[in-house]
Amino acid sequence: MGRALFSVLVLGKQVTKVAVIGAFAPSLVGFRGPLLRGMARRGLEVDALAAFESNETVRAIESLGARFVPIPVRRTGLNPTQDLRTLLFLRQYYKDARPDIVLPYTVKPIVWGSLAAFGERRIKLVPIVTGLGYAFDGSSAQRRALRALVSGLYSLALRRADAVVFQNTDDLEHFRTAGIFDRSEVAHVIEGSGVDVARFAPRPIPPGPPVFLCIARLLRAKGLAEYAQAAAAVRARRPDVRFRLVGPVDESPDGLSPADVTCNGAVEYVGPVSDVRGELANCHVFVLPSYREGLPRSVIEAMSTGRPVVTTRVPGCAATVDDGVNGWLVDARSATSLAQGIFRALDAEAHWGSIGEANRIRAERRFSDTMVTERMFDILGV
Repeated sequence: MGRALFSVLVLGKQVTKVAVIGAFAPSLVGFRGPLLRGMARRGLEVDALAAFESNETVRAIESLGARFVPIPVRRTGLNPTQDLRTLLFLRQYYKDARPDIVLPYTVKPIVWGSLAAFGERRIKLVPIVTGLGYAFDGSSAQRRALRALVSGLYSLALRRADAVVFQNTDDLEHFRTAGIFDRSEVAHVIEGSGVDVARFAPRPIPPGPPVFLCIARLLRAKGLAEYAQAAAAVRARRPDVRFRLVGPVDESPDGLSPADVTCNGAVEYVGPVSDVRGELANCHVFVLPSYREGLPRSVIEAMSTGRPVVTTRVPGCAATVDDGVNGWLVDARSATSLAQGIFRALDAEAHWGSIGEANRIRAERRFSDTMVTERMFDILGV
């Protein structure tokens, strides 16, 4: 790759190569970018693996100092043939590329990436659990069956792990109480994946009518149906308030259509954007009504930009906000509670600037990508 390799010691042997495995290639840039860049700067040889998305994404990954390796993996759905292809591909990759450290994140990369590492004793395996996801939300018979399957696969896969990183203590405790993973000696909690606080610089609260912004993939579990309903309820009393939604349509079974999230025009659906900083700069308050998160990066980006936050009192989201201090917490799955939280935010309009300043300080002190990356390096021993 045209750069000198810096050898370090992990478990008593030299390490020069790290494989970071995801399913969605843009997340390697958006969520793992600081880690990839940091490892490359330390002289490690870095492979970034995911399903091919676009040449633009590949170039962005390579600009971080990593080599992109396309793998046959689908983020969603249960297809034994496809999943077997993923497993076999990763097993052959380990034999050919011989990575010394493997960092899989999200469900399928963790399960198949970990199972493929069985028998590869030289690999230091460190899965990153970024959230519980679709299988762990809901109580239908189908969802319970899926949850049992995923829990069993997680339990088997994590037996091979040398360390496991969680993004909040609630997810770690859930894995313990559910009997999925109880090896506390190798469990670590790092809050989120980190945000580039220099890139998401503080921006002044703009003039004009209040603008509330939500950035999320179009998934039911992000609380977008409730966001649309709450927007309609608020606009019935305050027609000057605008609600915007930025994010792509998602192919997940939990996916929603743009029509599902606009509520007859109460919400302005923007679609996906390549750079959310402009949207954050032009809003007054950020909203994320999610049902559960690992630790929501979108909220941290909003805090770094200097915006108050309305979010739900659920694992992950609640870790970012002290209710009534730097934002407002509401009940998940409740449009009524969300509308009440938005009205509380509107009542505090005179304080948005000072709340935003406090959020910027919090982002710098707790959630900067530099801090998160250094903690990951400590766990990896590099």
